[in-house]
Amino acid sequence: MIGCAAHVQHNNINMLTMPVLCSRPWGAHTSFTNRAGNVVRHIRQTQGEVELCTTAWAKMYESIVTFDLLPGSGTLPSDSADAVGRVDGGGPAVGTVHLCEAPGAFISATNHFIRSQR
Repeated sequence: MIGCAAHVQHNNINMLTMPVLCSRPWGAHTSFTNRAGNVVRHIRQTQGEVELCTTAWAKMYESIVTFDLLPGSGTLPSDSADAVGRVDGGGPAVGTVHLCEAPGAFISATNHFIRSQR
């Protein structure tokens, strides 16, 4: 029977070598199962300069468009811009709250949508 210290040492060796041994099959598996893997590349190629283009950016932009979440995307009637105020560029002012760990891509997608709709 192997002692506790030997088990720990054996496990540590396995943990150190596992990424090297499994990285190629794991990468192939994740590439195969991630059907949206080319979305970010496609956005970068077709949309020009997109700040912080990540999968989270694509999810937020898709949500804005699909569910008409912002003024100018179909939710608010044209005269409602007066109720929410206007910004210097003449478009309606928009206030958003993003409850997530790191909202940078969500904010970037929101800004991109607003700028591209003007």
